Amino acid sequence: MVCAAVVAVWGTVAFVGQYARTYALAREAARLDQQRQSLMVRNEELREEIGRLQTDNAYIEHLARTELGLVRPGEIEFMLVPNGRTTPPGGADAAPDAAHPTAGTDDQHAGQPARAGWVERLIARVSSLLARFHR
Repeated sequence: MVCAAVVAVWGTVAFVGQYARTYALAREAARLDQQRQSLMVRNEELREEIGRLQTDNAYIEHLARTELGLVRPGEIEFMLVPNGRTTPPGGADAAPDAAHPTAGTDDQHAGQPARAGWVERLIARVSSLLARFHR
């Protein structure tokens, strides 16, 4: 009787352990299948973008203008750069705000950060595009 009880307990433990491993593997398989599906969708999106980049000049121009900030010869790009000061309640003729002691000196350096930001954006965007196509 004791032997039968030990065999029954051992069989139950083995069955529960095997069921737990099977359940964990099934969940992992479902997760991997979902990840595979999302990668397949992303792969198709990238293939479509590659096709557009190879054939659609208007799309390339759109990307160059919106993401790289490029302009055609003869066009003028306007870039609004915050200078760190606020317009006082009295208007533009009023004295600079006391909370911004360097507000009067920002005008002489306003072009320099704008140029540096544009170059950094250009380099970052080109790097990300190259990285995307070299994967």
